[in-house]
Amino acid sequence: MVSLTQDTGKSGLWAALFIILLLPFLFFRQGAGSLSLAAPRLGLPASIPRANVLWDFQGSETELPVWLGGPLLGSQYLAAMSPTTLVALDQEGKPLWREEGPSGFKVQNNGKELLLALSSGQITLFDAAGVVWGRPSVWPAEALALASDGRAAVVRGPVLEGTGSLIEEVSFFTPSGAVIGEQVLRNTSSLKLTPAASGWLIATVGLGSRDTKARLSLLTDKGERAREIWSSPELIQTFSAQGEWIAAAGGSLVHLSLSEGESHDLELTNPASHLAWTQDGNLLVAESGGTASAPSRVTLLAPTGKKLWQRRLRGPCRGLFIREDTVLVADNEFVYALGRNGKPVWCYEAPINIEHLLPLAVGDQVLLQLDSNRLLLLVPSVPAGS
Repeated sequence: MVSLTQDTGKSGLWAALFIILLLPFLFFRQGAGSLSLAAPRLGLPASIPRANVLWDFQGSETELPVWLGGPLLGSQYLAAMSPTTLVALDQEGKPLWREEGPSGFKVQNNGKELLLALSSGQITLFDAAGVVWGRPSVWPAEALALASDGRAAVVRGPVLEGTGSLIEEVSFFTPSGAVIGEQVLRNTSSLKLTPAASGWLIATVGLGSRDTKARLSLLTDKGERAREIWSSPELIQTFSAQGEWIAAAGGSLVHLSLSEGESHDLELTNPASHLAWTQDGNLLVAESGGTASAPSRVTLLAPTGKKLWQRRLRGPCRGLFIREDTVLVADNEFVYALGRNGKPVWCYEAPINIEHLLPLAVGDQVLLQLDSNRLLLLVPSVPAGS
C-alpha cells in the first residue's frame, strides 16, 4: 500500500511538470498560424512585407506637426496645454505654414482643413494656404467636429445659467464660416460630436439628479434634433456611422441601429474602444483588455453578432479603419494591414509609441502620429488589394 501511494505521488508530480512545460506553447507561441486560448495573436514572421517610411517629421519641443496634404479617413485630434506652434505639412512633409497658439487650444483636422479652438473662445478654420475664416466667442470650446466637405460644429461651455442650470451651446457652420444653426443643451454634457451622412451624431450625458443616462442623437445639418438613436446606462465611448447604419458602444454593450425602427444590442466581454463598418455591413470592433496597457482584440462581427474572425494585438488599440477591402489597425507599437480574412498583409514597427493611426482617404498611404511631436508617412511595400 505504501509503495502504491508513493508511485501515485510521483506520477502526479510528473504530470504537473508536463503541464507547466506545455503552458508556454499554449499561451505565448507566435506566428501566422499560432493560437492562444483567447484569440490568435498577430504574429509577425519575416515573410510579412514591411511598410516603408516616405518621410519623418520631428517637431521641436514647442512644435506640433499637422497634416494638410489630403483628406484623411478619420480625423487628427490634438490638444496642447502649453504654448505651442502648429506646423502644417504638405504631401512631401514640408511645412506650409506655422501658427503660434497660446496654452489650452484644441485642433480637429480632416486632412484638407483644420479647425483650431483657443481657450479664449476664438474659432479659426485653416486650409493649406492659411486662414479661411475665424469667429470670436467668450465661451471656451468643449468639442469640435469637422466634416469632409468643410462643414464644422463646435460645442462651447459649459456655463452656469442664472437659474442654476449648466448650459452648452452647439454651433454649426458652413464651409465659409456662416452660422447655419445653434442649439442650447441644458444640464447635459457633450461627450463626442462627429459628422454623419444626414447631419451630425452627438453623444451626451445627463447632469441632472434625475437624468444621468448617456444618449446618442442624430442632428440635422442645422443642428435640429432629428431622433434619439440610443439611451445607455453607461457613457458612450465610441460610435461609427456608414450611411444609415450606426453602431455605438457604452461599456461592454454595442448598440446597432441598422435602419429607423430596427436595432439590437450585442454584449462583449470588455468595453469597445473603436468601431468601424465594412462595406458589406459587418462591424469591426476593437475590444479593450483588462487594463489600460493590456492588448486589445479586434473582432469582425456579422450584424447578428456572429464572430467571423478575431485577432489579438500586442498592445492597446490606437486606431481602426476600413479602406476598401483592407483593415488598418494599430496598437502602441505596430501598424497592421489585414485582409478580409483577418490575416496580415503588411506591417510596420514604429520607433516610438504610436498615439494615432491616420490613413489617407485615397491611395494606400498611412500617417502615424507618434509621441514627442513626431509625424511620419508610410507606404506599403505591396500594392493595395494584393
